[in-house]
Amino acid sequence: MKNSSTCFKLFLNLSLIIAFSQSTAKAQSTSDLLPPEVRNEVSKALGGAINGLVIFGSSSTIGSGAFEFESSDAPDTKLNVLRLFNDFKLGDADSTYIPFINFGVGTAKLTEEITPFEDVGENDFSTVVTDSVGLGTGLNIKLSDNWILTAMADFIYSHSKNRYDYNNEFSQQFLQIFDGNLFNWDVETMSYNPGAKIGYHKDLGCGIMILPSIQYTQIFIDSFSTNSDLIDVSSSSGVLSSRLRAEVDDALSIGQQSLTFVPQFSRTDLYHDARADLGISYFHEISLGLLAKNQQSLPILKDLGLTAGYTFGEDLKGWRVGLDANF
Repeated sequence: MKNSSTCFKLFLNLSLIIAFSQSTAKAQSTSDLLPPEVRNEVSKALGGAINGLVIFGSSSTIGSGAFEFESSDAPDTKLNVLRLFNDFKLGDADSTYIPFINFGVGTAKLTEEITPFEDVGENDFSTVVTDSVGLGTGLNIKLSDNWILTAMADFIYSHSKNRYDYNNEFSQQFLQIFDGNLFNWDVETMSYNPGAKIGYHKDLGCGIMILPSIQYTQIFIDSFSTNSDLIDVSSSSGVLSSRLRAEVDDALSIGQQSLTFVPQFSRTDLYHDARADLGISYFHEISLGLLAKNQQSLPILKDLGLTAGYTFGEDLKGWRVGLDANF
């Protein structure tokens, strides 16, 4: 993740500034030791890292998985995401207008290993964990027998926390004085995410259905509580998700249950702050799944399936294995 790596590179390049200023550290906020231009860059990097984590941990257009951001001039950053979000339809499936609500939770964990200054001593480790809970609503509009337009919006609360250890002499002497501002901080954010989706479905015969769709979501994220003088998140990002999904009925069966084979290809494009903060503009995913439609094993669920996918793109790779469920 670009801003995470940028942030830690800035910290490590501050050693001389801190060394000359350390004698006054107790008389003022440690964040005041930073020159204004450095303070602004660090604040921007911290806000960017939080923005990226909230998007990955809560956006309906990005799924669960394990990802790795690769960079030629900084340590690789690992990101693990788990999301459980689902729509609950509130009307007759045959109606022209079908309202729905959605509810879910998500968590994203960013892990980075920091090489010590001049490679002296043990590496430091930094983790940032973002936990999110969201509630939203929307309306499906049947434009025709094949086309569906969806308008939606959700609100998501997220709590992010950083935990940084100090395993070498350099970080203990020059970085630990910033504890609570640059490191080991907590922040709470709210995001408002309006979006629209257009979907098409076509029966090709022989039990084969194609379901392409395009969804755009605008994500506004603002922080409202933090223990750090340097964190102030206010971002606006765009996420465009294009998917080509197919369903092949009766591809396999287990006992009396027929299974549908579900191959899918998707592309996700990032815009505005998300593109700058994550350091990537797009990524793709190829996935394969098996879906039990109208299954009876778990009466609370209508459809239940298992999907595995591989993600690849600019300086990003990853995979995911997850459940597909429809209520």
